[in-house]
Amino acid sequence: MPAPEITASARDSHTAVWTGNEMIIWGGRNPRPLDTGARFILASNTWVGMPTSGAPDPRFGHSAVWTGKEMIVWGGAYAIDGRTNLDSGGRFSPKQNSWVTTTPLEGAPSPRRGHTAIWTGKEMIVWGGLTNALESIPAPALWTGARFDPLANCWFATVTNGAPHFTLSERNFVGLVPSYHSAVWTGNEMIVFGEVGSGRDIVAAGARYKPLTDQWLDLVSTRGPSPRLRHTAVWTGTGMLIYGGIGADASFDPTIYYYTRSKPVYLYKKP
Repeated sequence: MPAPEITASARDSHTAVWTGNEMIIWGGRNPRPLDTGARFILASNTWVGMPTSGAPDPRFGHSAVWTGKEMIVWGGAYAIDGRTNLDSGGRFSPKQNSWVTTTPLEGAPSPRRGHTAIWTGKEMIVWGGLTNALESIPAPALWTGARFDPLANCWFATVTNGAPHFTLSERNFVGLVPSYHSAVWTGNEMIVFGEVGSGRDIVAAGARYKPLTDQWLDLVSTRGPSPRLRHTAVWTGTGMLIYGGIGADASFDPTIYYYTRSKPVYLYKKP
């Protein structure tokens, strides 16, 4: 298959979603924050440009989810040094090829970047991330979030009682963009995993959030991964696979960890 003509400029720290027949990329930086994007149609191996009229402000380190009908973009940083975060976003419809601006609403999360966002089938749940200030180390992390209902166009704050207090450690640097924790959707709850503490007191932590009851539940730590950040996690349909990341001693762990709700332990495999 010949390479398609590229219509999206080179960038990093952008987002990408899959609609079922095309990939939509948007935002990022090169080197300044961008408010542009493009759609890659896999079947025809072609790129299609996206309108900038009505698009959110330029940003990077934001989140994007696909609802089945539209892409919802939220949060991120506006300034190159990552010190100016946003609490706004937008909704893009490929069918209409147009944007609808999502302005800050009552109950919306505070401005942040490097957070996670998942789609439940009805709502987008935004959680965690970094605040504007980066002068202090460990970097100021957030353990708050909210749920956005696109049909009602409103936010519902998530309870913080029982939520893990993830914190970036001294080995991280100013301007860090990637999420330091992971989040997956199981079908009825969101599972987050990362690390808490700083210096020699870093420990692994995680929790399960149930939007139906607005409740956080503990995540078993038996045979679980060591403390880490900037790892990846996916939901298989029956369990959560965790891979990689940077450990408390700045080491890399090549072990694959598997968490399943049917057994209250982590199983693990080395590649």
